[in-house]
Amino acid sequence: MQVSFTAAEIIDIAQPSEVRGATSDIIQSVGSLKQAIAGDLTFLGNPKYKADVAGTYGSIVLLPLDYEGHPRSNQVFLLVENPSAVLSRVCSRIEQKLWPRPVPGIHPTAWVDASARIADSATIGPLCVVEAGATVGEKSHLQAQVFVGRHAQVGNECWVMPGVIIQNECVLRNRVRLQPGVVIGSDGFGYEFVGGRHEKVPQIGTLTRRLTGRGLAGRSLVKVPRSIILFKSPTMLSSENTVCFAPRLRLPAALRSKIMLFSVAKPRLPVTSRSAGA
Repeated sequence: MQVSFTAAEIIDIAQPSEVRGATSDIIQSVGSLKQAIAGDLTFLGNPKYKADVAGTYGSIVLLPLDYEGHPRSNQVFLLVENPSAVLSRVCSRIEQKLWPRPVPGIHPTAWVDASARIADSATIGPLCVVEAGATVGEKSHLQAQVFVGRHAQVGNECWVMPGVIIQNECVLRNRVRLQPGVVIGSDGFGYEFVGGRHEKVPQIGTLTRRLTGRGLAGRSLVKVPRSIILFKSPTMLSSENTVCFAPRLRLPAALRSKIMLFSVAKPRLPVTSRSAGA
């Protein structure tokens, strides 16, 4: 699918403090300053690349407010407070065009316990399972084959991708995004040697972490029972049946040493399902 924008649409998204130049080009892609060609949107996100602006062929260039140069013919300079943040807004609009949010509701093949609470604006996708006492917040989207355990909580505006498992009593705060196959919540590995054999110690506690650092100070992440980590959006998780932090998230060394990351076997979801709300 090809996504495109006119210069006027980009200007409407960017809300620049100043517009220099004009272009009739249709924007169809995003490129770096050096590689951008006609039809591309590009930006100056780091001052060390300032010299590359004069040589760029991108049709629209996002620049900081203090930039003093002028555009080529059929080129537009948009002066904004934060070019990287504006690019993020443009990418968000592209994402909305590529993957528009589905109509709220519960898919006929999903199984939702009668005691579960699903917000009217939430979407429950095909073959999802939402168990007793679980909640799914406003504008949250569960894609296909997501499992939400007993009394688990999914906050507002969460995006839970296919095959995710959220175990019993786990809590996701608002705007959490989980990549395909992520498993949240797992039994611990506590045993006691009694009478010549190992006996399992039930892991019934709850663990909550708080991150410190720019933009994350004092924020509660995710509350989960037993022994798994906590997090909160805008953290992006990616895994293959493993709960893990995104590479771009920097954690204090003291916290990194306390976090346990481990794989959890992914149980099969039932192929058959009862009707929604049964």
